[in-house]
Amino acid sequence: MFTKEQIDFMLKHEISIDFSKPLSDDDLDLIDDKVSLLLQTEGFDKDYEPTPIGTMAESIMDVLATM
Repeated sequence: MFTKEQIDFMLKHEISIDFSKPLSDDDLDLIDDKVSLLLQTEGFDKDYEPTPIGTMAESIMDVLATM
């Protein structure tokens, strides 16, 4: 499941889901869509190195891959 840091990151980036209850398939799809977009648009610097946003987005995508 997601860590508190990951949940705080998602809430900060307007992924408005109630993380206190089981996540639905729609919730997981929303997380995947929004985090993927963040990774694509803000996840890497000009040298293609991960930014802090990219590192967190990758960690969230790793969790999604196990669900």
